Amino acid sequence: MKQLPMSLRRLCSSWMLLGLILGLAPGRASSQEVLVNLGATWKFFRGKTAPSSPATAWRQAGFSDAAWESGAAPIGYEAGVGGGLVDIATELSDMQGIADDPGTPGDESQPGYLTFYVRRAFNVTQAQINAIYDAANTAPDLVLSLRYDDGFVCYLNGTEVARSQAGAAGTELAFDDPSTGLNEGDDISYFDITASASLLVVGQNVLRWKSTTPT
Repeated sequence: MKQLPMSLRRLCSSWMLLGLILGLAPGRASSQEVLVNLGATWKFFRGKTAPSSPATAWRQAGFSDAAWESGAAPIGYEAGVGGGLVDIATELSDMQGIADDPGTPGDESQPGYLTFYVRRAFNVTQAQINAIYDAANTAPDLVLSLRYDDGFVCYLNGTEVARSQAGAAGTELAFDDPSTGLNEGDDISYFDITASASLLVVGQNVLRWKSTTPT
């Protein structure tokens, strides 16, 4: 497809770059242990429809994501004026809404979609869990490090642990619900989720993320 004028494109972006740290946020700790690397490979689902039936099954432990696509983060699309603001590793080029150009023959429109879903399994040892509850630790021990555009909800083993620009905590967003605000993802953000550390189990855990963009 040829490049259309920006006036015919939905000038929004949606992408995610997510990691999970056992330790303090960078710049505030002498040592860390990374449970999920930034730039890791994720299973993902394009939000043209609900990702599962029922719609919440995708974030549960027994859900199979074998049919989902795989790709490295950042995942999504970038439609910034003057060039991309982040190097997308796995581009969802069909996510961007594009209007038909009346000055050309044929229909070049693309409906796009507002959300995508990602999942990643990772392993945790008993020693790592014990370290979180070490009384000598007085600062955050389980931290999400991320860049995102525009909104998201993050689940650890099926339970919501973080959210931004995606409505009130605990509310369910459908696959066609837009974000409730904007975030350009210029800098890495850190979310202390130590209060949710009890969700971790020895062995395999799953981090799940729903990303959403404005209409």
